[in-house]
Amino acid sequence: MSDQSVTRRAVAAAAVLTLCLAGATAGPPKTGPLVRGSVGEPRGGFRAPWRTHDGLVPLSGVRQTKAIEEEADVLAKTSDEKDQREKAPIIRDGVVWPDGIVRGANLGEAATEADIAQFAEQWHGRALRILAESITARKPPYGVDLAVKAKYFHRIDACLKHGLLTVFSPSASFDDNDKFFGNEPWLAAYREFWREVAARYKDQGPIVYDLVNEPWGKEARRRWSSYAKELTAAIREVDPRHTIMVEPPEWGWPEGFQYLEPTGDRNTVYSFHFYGPMDFTHQRGKQGHMTTSEEQWRDRVYPGFMQGEKWDKQRLLKEVQTAAAWRDKHGARVWCGEFGVARWARGAYRWTADWIDLLEQEKIGWAYYEYRGWLPMDMEMDPQRREATPRGQTDVVRLLRQWFDKKD
Repeated sequence: MSDQSVTRRAVAAAAVLTLCLAGATAGPPKTGPLVRGSVGEPRGGFRAPWRTHDGLVPLSGVRQTKAIEEEADVLAKTSDEKDQREKAPIIRDGVVWPDGIVRGANLGEAATEADIAQFAEQWHGRALRILAESITARKPPYGVDLAVKAKYFHRIDACLKHGLLTVFSPSASFDDNDKFFGNEPWLAAYREFWREVAARYKDQGPIVYDLVNEPWGKEARRRWSSYAKELTAAIREVDPRHTIMVEPPEWGWPEGFQYLEPTGDRNTVYSFHFYGPMDFTHQRGKQGHMTTSEEQWRDRVYPGFMQGEKWDKQRLLKEVQTAAAWRDKHGARVWCGEFGVARWARGAYRWTADWIDLLEQEKIGWAYYEYRGWLPMDMEMDPQRREATPRGQTDVVRLLRQWFDKKD
């Protein structure tokens, strides 16, 4: 065993120990703001939220901790061998996006393997999307910590184990895309990370590589299309089989398709997100997201007049049509990888039902945000209360499960 191998194992063990201690000392959900702040402001005047999971400990428990420790040890060994990877030829066809409408949800950070199993076996969901925001280090060499890799690989493996289409959606620097897209060493490091992911999963089940979650900012509009092609080529050198996913700039919203060029890879799906109007879905107040006053909450009703225009099913249709038009123009496949609304918003159920119905009419699959995760949009919590509540069969849960049970 080389000195470098010993060092990698020591670093991984220390990182895992830190992760476990953090989980062991975490208390109940905190009170106070549900969102710590906002980042950036793209065209259109909305702000994307920091998604926080205060007080929720991901991957807790002795079994999961042991799994992460074992995973970190394997990763340390793999890093010794990465330069010896066998290169595969670029093939444009292979393990492609399934036929029919792919329906699913985004997986919350607090979800356990038991939650994943329940989603697959009892809810009959077809896909889970795993977010990994700001996964790289902020300083050279911009790598991904071994314990962080182990954590997300463990979650991916759990989803695949239960037969779910598993969409892995990381970002290098979610809060400062301009800095990331303007930094060549950082771009190269992130490209290498995707090579590593592809090498790990090239012979495994239905994983989808979602290249960057919600690219945004001036540099993303300028650089993202070309960089998406670079990431695609890097993955295809290692894995010619699995589906790749690409989101448009402007936080993944449909309007961002105007800045996106197809990569040319036939086994690619283009995913968009939608949360309009943000004053409604994110209950924006003077202190940021999820901070509306009683008066603001009462005034913001769907369908109704918000953010200077009437929001109803016809207004939502314009967003779906934007995505569908880009799809039809390029002969591409599209998917709605995120959408959701604060569960206590007035008309939240109708907004959700209308949006899904419009997607279904266009035969566009979708993933609701979020399954057992971010408190404001946790579909199972009481829609009449803003704090964390016991989970149960809400109207939104019943709606989603009805769609999951469809066989098309």
